Amino acid sequence: MVHAHRVRRSVLLAACASLQTWLAISLGGCSSSESKATSEAASSQSGGTATSLASSAASSAGSAVSSQPGTTPIGASTSSSSSSQTAAGGLDTDAANTDNNLGVGGITDATAPVVGGDAEGGIVLAPSGTDLTGGPTPSAANLSYCTGTSPIHCFFGVQCSGMEFSSCSAGSSPAGAVGNYDVTFELGGPTAGQTSVEAEMHRPIVPEEDTTAGQTKRYAFSINVRWPEGEPQEDFQHNLAPGSPQYGEQGLDLLFNGPAPVITSIGFAPAAASDIVLYVAGDSTVCDQYGYPDFAGYGQVLPQIFHLGVSVANYADSGESSASFVGNEGLWPAIMKVVKPNDFVFIEFGHNDKTISAADFQTNMTKYVTDTLAAKANPVLLTPIARATFMGTTLQPQFISSAGANIPEITRMIAQQMNVPLIDLTASTSAWLEQVGPNGWQAYHAGGPGPGADATHTNAQGAAINVGFIRTAIQQLNITPLVSYLR
Repeated sequence: MVHAHRVRRSVLLAACASLQTWLAISLGGCSSSESKATSEAASSQSGGTATSLASSAASSAGSAVSSQPGTTPIGASTSSSSSSQTAAGGLDTDAANTDNNLGVGGITDATAPVVGGDAEGGIVLAPSGTDLTGGPTPSAANLSYCTGTSPIHCFFGVQCSGMEFSSCSAGSSPAGAVGNYDVTFELGGPTAGQTSVEAEMHRPIVPEEDTTAGQTKRYAFSINVRWPEGEPQEDFQHNLAPGSPQYGEQGLDLLFNGPAPVITSIGFAPAAASDIVLYVAGDSTVCDQYGYPDFAGYGQVLPQIFHLGVSVANYADSGESSASFVGNEGLWPAIMKVVKPNDFVFIEFGHNDKTISAADFQTNMTKYVTDTLAAKANPVLLTPIARATFMGTTLQPQFISSAGANIPEITRMIAQQMNVPLIDLTASTSAWLEQVGPNGWQAYHAGGPGPGADATHTNAQGAAINVGFIRTAIQQLNITPLVSYLR
């Protein structure tokens, strides 16, 4: 569910100083020594040695085609828009000056043109050929499921007369069931447009995209649909009734937003049973946050780095620890009921394991891996994102429980012992936070950029940076076949 009245905000990244720090990280790497916490109050961490964050250049393919004759796009009737785009953060796309070709989140694009710079986070995406040609054939007829002109909200599981769920009623439901769907759409049309796309509960799948008059750009994604749309258990814990905004709409829904959204056609169909589903287990730093873009978990932003064939099913839930998640019937047992061979499960805990013993944390995390392997799926362990708590210009030691459990170290040890991939977000985000510094992190966190910024939870821009680290790690670790689905 997406607020109809919300207009997507473009968040400008810090200027020259931020680019210099990113250049230092991407090209030279940086390290952060891990020290032991003396008390739970100092629960942030530096997290080991950060690896180089430079990634391979994103592949690109032609993204502009002529508008299909006979279609009537929805969107702006008059707009002026440039066909060229620079990613937030001042990404330089001149291949001759590759030292400045630096995206956010450690993503580097030294040769490909920018076709999807994200003004709310800076992830630079160059769609592959699959983005442009795969998936169900988009049709102008499917625009009949859409309402509004700016933004444009499309409901495929219910019939709606207005922009909010209160205007919806049960009717024909071509995509009303929970599950995974392949979705295609063509942005643009006869008039120039500036369009961003979200799916379900504030899941950004296409950053703001410019189209000139007469130009269309085609995208294809796989989208996970469930109900409630957001956090699986948080709504129930707060006794929210079905129909409340946090539940979202039943069935597939899309929001086309931005300064001048224009959409020519949409296609959708149930995803193939063999398609990969990436399940996510975690806490409030990972979950689909209703307060997006001011609050955003990195699992919420994760779908936009994958093209058709990978759906992200984010089961992360606020307040969960490694112990509570595994025993909640709506969380880990729910994942285990539907996970199939060759799926992936990303597992990250630590923020709420404040009093756990080392032995208990190891037992819990080992169970997640063991259960996933027993299902013939692929576990990936992630250390928790660092908290922005500083002592001077250095992060405080963190993720050491009051019982002495070193959460990141135990997670790393389990990954090594069980021979499963590890994405060390603690290390990469610690190094990044120390580069941004005690006066710079607030712009990337909830409640920022002022003094009330939340040191733990990110906003959309910060979540996108964390997803950039994940994308880079998938490439560097060559996590197959997931790596072949990266945009």
